[in-house]
Amino acid sequence: MGNFTKSVSIKEIEQVIDQMRGLYLGFFESVISDGVSGKTEFEVLLLNQDNSPVFSGELGARMRVDAIEEGSFVHIASAQMLSYGVLVAEYGSQSMKLELEEFTWESCALQLPYETPDLGALLLEWFEDYFGSARSGKTGFLNVLHFMSDPFTDVDALTWIEIDFGSAPTMAFWDLVNILHDQGYSSVRISQSPESE
Repeated sequence: MGNFTKSVSIKEIEQVIDQMRGLYLGFFESVISDGVSGKTEFEVLLLNQDNSPVFSGELGARMRVDAIEEGSFVHIASAQMLSYGVLVAEYGSQSMKLELEEFTWESCALQLPYETPDLGALLLEWFEDYFGSARSGKTGFLNVLHFMSDPFTDVDALTWIEIDFGSAPTMAFWDLVNILHDQGYSSVRISQSPESE
């Protein structure tokens, strides 16, 4: 991974996000077409034995697994990570500092300087908007999010949220950035989820 920092325009970050999603979904698509059985389900909503949704935490965000093949969960991770160092741009009317470290579409971590009182509810509403109602897909993509953690605080008192963007459109990313901007954050850092490093 590169460690250089570069000031860029939001348009340049948009291009990186488009490329990142395309890279992941291209690999995901190759997995779908290579050697999986006709019984494989993709982007599967996780359910308990009583058919109630499995939730990822106290916020109550539902979860999807990339695929289930013959009863086993299959996690599809990006085959490569884009190399661009750290990109920094000003976003929105409040000139929020948006810092983009190298990360992959399915393993994103937001780093915030603090947690606002409404943050959890706003994140859950955003997540549900892009989670979708389908239980699974057989072919093609559902264009949905797969996972979001509860916000948690590290030893430096920074707030983190981990997200698997799944097959969601890039608009999901930008809607999330806009929510954080409207919450009054002066800076947001986005990086690879610590679980994946």
